[in-house]
Amino acid sequence: MGRGGVQFVLPILVACLLGRVAWCVPQLELATVVYRHGDRTPIVTWRTDPYGSESSWPQGYGQLTIRGMAQQFFLGELFYDRYISRTYPDFLNENYTRTQLYIRSTDVDRTLMSAEVQLSAFFYPSEGQRFNVTLPWQPIPVHTVPMADDILLRAFDADCPYYSWLVNQSYFTPEYIALEQQNNDLVVLLRNVTGNTALKIEDLWMVEDTLFIENIYNRTPSWYSTALFNTIKSITDYTLTLMFNSVEKNRLSAGVFVGELVAYMNTTVMGMPQSDATKMHMYSVHDTTVAAVMSALGLYNGIQPPYATAFMIELFSENGNFFVKFFFRNDTATTSVQELFIPACGGTNCTWSQFVSFTRKLIPSDWNAECQFPTPTPSVTSSPSTTSSPPTTSSQIASSEVAAITLGVLLGFVVLLVVVFCIVAILKSRMPSKSYSIDDETKTPLMTAKQSF
Repeated sequence: MGRGGVQFVLPILVACLLGRVAWCVPQLELATVVYRHGDRTPIVTWRTDPYGSESSWPQGYGQLTIRGMAQQFFLGELFYDRYISRTYPDFLNENYTRTQLYIRSTDVDRTLMSAEVQLSAFFYPSEGQRFNVTLPWQPIPVHTVPMADDILLRAFDADCPYYSWLVNQSYFTPEYIALEQQNNDLVVLLRNVTGNTALKIEDLWMVEDTLFIENIYNRTPSWYSTALFNTIKSITDYTLTLMFNSVEKNRLSAGVFVGELVAYMNTTVMGMPQSDATKMHMYSVHDTTVAAVMSALGLYNGIQPPYATAFMIELFSENGNFFVKFFFRNDTATTSVQELFIPACGGTNCTWSQFVSFTRKLIPSDWNAECQFPTPTPSVTSSPSTTSSPPTTSSQIASSEVAAITLGVLLGFVVLLVVVFCIVAILKSRMPSKSYSIDDETKTPLMTAKQSF
């Protein structure tokens, strides 16, 4: 290379090292963040709990606490550092710009409030954005839909009979039965101390969740111990994985979310015109939502996501090529973010084609249709199977029950007529030949006989 070439290339190399030339370093194009709400009050308690009434907790059951608000504010500051000031400087405007950000929450008080608090730290208003000079806050829209309709963020709680059946089947596997047998003494103990005589292994999350919260606020019962709690926690971590441990469950619990994620990323990758310049999607959700999405992508670590944890999905471009990376803030108080290894892609980067390929099996073409029980495929021969088939639908059960009841009533009526006929015949055969008039009192024995059968 001649001197002129060196003089041309050297400044570019220096600029690349300093990150001054866009096409020399990966550029963040889109970011999606799924994060859990902050600390909350218990959802349920037990019969013997002295703090079991809603009046024992600020605002009642399942509500965001002051502690939880502080956690969300801290999380918003972390997002500010990552997407505005330090990690990816100027990815978003420092002043809130509505076309750059879309945030959605489940329709639950604690997630809606978490979104509002987090945003107050993420986008600290400039003087020109304050409607009250003494209030350093600005309203930012948070979108939601009714819980019953939210198949994007809470599909696992929606009306999906086949998904419910799949999860229920997990409670009849040899592994689960062995777990029940190994922990029978624990369940008996907890039934006695909580007063919940119907408690089962799959219900232990209610005890674990409340013990966790009561320990934070120094309200634990006399029978509490760290060892006991850790034992319960290990079981509830396992039972949570049973909600999302197969491709079928993944499709029905997080497939709609994955489909939407791929769709709006594809718009950027294909260079299609966009209706707006949205660069970031945020979702204020629950531990189960975080677990569902991470499980579908093969990234869940099997541990219940703590308060204010955040799962980040980021689309990058470099020299015209696109790739996806995943990051996880897996602790409530940490400022560090862990870059995740992606098993489906064999590294920490997923090329766009790899990402599309491995998510394809997760996206339902018709979620509502797939939620219904599959129609059995007829075959000439059948072989025994240890796996039970999906039960018939409620309408099928109702129809068969009505038919059985109707047939039973008819058969009973026929039998009754036969019995009556036989008895009458017998009585007639034993009657004297004398005939009785209506007024003849000697008919009394016959009347008595009729009353006796």
